[in-house]
Amino acid sequence: MNVLLSSMNSCRKNTCTGKSFLFFTILFFLALAGRSDGGTLTVLHSFGPTDPNSGLNLDGAGPKVPLCQGLDGNFYGTASGGAAGNGVIFAVSSNGVFTLLYSFAATNFSGETPSALVQTSDGAFYGLTSEGIYNGGTIFKMTTDGTAAGTTVTPLYISGSTQENYLFLSYSTLTPAGLGVFYGVSYGGFNALGAVFKLVTDGTAANTTVTLLHKFGDGDDQFNPDGGNPHATMILASDGNLYGTTSPDGSPQSTVFRISTGGDLRTLYSFARGEDGGSGASSLVEGNPGVFYGVDEAGGSDGFGTVFDVASSGAYSRLYSFAGESVNGSGYETNAAGLAPINGLVRATDGSFYGTAPSGGSNATGTIFRMASGNVTAVFTFPFIDSNGDNETGSSPSSLILGRDGLLYGTTSGGGSNGLGTVFKFDPNNTAPTLPEIVSFSAAGPASAGAPITFALITAPGLNVRVQSTTTTNVEGSWTDLPDGHSGQMTDANNTGSYSLTTTAYPTVSGLYFRAIVSKTGYADRISSPLGPYSLQAVINFRFFRDFRVFFHWSF
Repeated sequence: MNVLLSSMNSCRKNTCTGKSFLFFTILFFLALAGRSDGGTLTVLHSFGPTDPNSGLNLDGAGPKVPLCQGLDGNFYGTASGGAAGNGVIFAVSSNGVFTLLYSFAATNFSGETPSALVQTSDGAFYGLTSEGIYNGGTIFKMTTDGTAAGTTVTPLYISGSTQENYLFLSYSTLTPAGLGVFYGVSYGGFNALGAVFKLVTDGTAANTTVTLLHKFGDGDDQFNPDGGNPHATMILASDGNLYGTTSPDGSPQSTVFRISTGGDLRTLYSFARGEDGGSGASSLVEGNPGVFYGVDEAGGSDGFGTVFDVASSGAYSRLYSFAGESVNGSGYETNAAGLAPINGLVRATDGSFYGTAPSGGSNATGTIFRMASGNVTAVFTFPFIDSNGDNETGSSPSSLILGRDGLLYGTTSGGGSNGLGTVFKFDPNNTAPTLPEIVSFSAAGPASAGAPITFALITAPGLNVRVQSTTTTNVEGSWTDLPDGHSGQMTDANNTGSYSLTTTAYPTVSGLYFRAIVSKTGYADRISSPLGPYSLQAVINFRFFRDFRVFFHWSF
């Protein structure tokens, strides 16, 4: 995606014929949101900024779990932060429209610290929290119409309310197996080694049952050959069984296991905690039927992680070892492909597997990598972060998912314009053609509250163009379509590429910034540089020209 970025460069005052003019000149450049030889990365949302009054990250911060693409095409996710600091649920479109849907309350049976969501065919979302009123977490249902006012979160199961249901729900998520049927894992509880459980629900707490299928370490064998404390989401494989991994926490080794939906568990492979890994294997993904791929954050020839496969027969192969070296003696370890991968792989439309490493890469801020024929190469390297922890694209990426448009979507827990993480999409093959450039984008209007603003944009005809606004004091820190009855949509009345929009009774507050998004199905969007801030105390006339200069003009 081509993005027009801007930065405030200079401020100069001129006096002319008795009038004072204040000119703000913004130099900006045409740039990709982020790119490497392997693909194009587009930032859809940067979390923050931190609210200066409360010190909270009201729209969320530091997302660490995978997104879920809903039936409506939008992407739903969770993050920490929120109004009570207990986590949020958000939605973001493939074009970057962000909506804060729900903030977990300070004292709420819905829980806190939510994991990833899954959606069922009836449109409802289900998820876990790793903490709650009894410290064991919750299982919840969410329904939404896409707005915060129309979002309801209902706790279905509260762990720890009795000794019999004491599960420590983790950052894993539920594995759906039909409408109202889910499987999941518990990190801890019971023997302090976790469990596999089955959830059956009609969407109400009264008709929700949780059944234990397997308790790890439940036998007398002190070496716990079945492993323990799983924290990676299980997958439902083509043979109808569930496959997952355990961690070494509280157990001598981590494992890869298969469990039937009836609870018959078999350990397929036990890691030796050497070059084969074993410090924490990820979720698995099925390649060819009966062959499962995963990553481990440790192990390998240098101890910086591996990519492996395990067959349903238990045969194990180490496919790749991540190597590391210090960056200029700084103590930061780096590697072109990344280091210490902890997030599961995803298979893209080109047949290759893609994954993320939260550290390493040439900038020690993480990578997106591709694995094909046992060879791993970085296809995107996240950039350096500045002294404030900021950069444009983010750092420390989490798991990727494959969108229905063939692109990869994910989050970062750090970096971005506010240092609080991002949501992004990644085109691994640069398949999306580029739209024509934005020749100009301008806005002009009277300075009184509620008076209209006229926006004008010049580009090619036949495109979808809309205007969005935000403010530096916006507690959600997000861009939204204009609330003027037009949804920010610009029109090209003569089909000449000259788009316009005149607002109705808007804006009513100062300090707004505006941008234009140009889009077309199958193409990478273009986004103009922000214009603003718009002040209601002066006449404003600002323009965005091809020569990369924006002039803000207030008359006094």
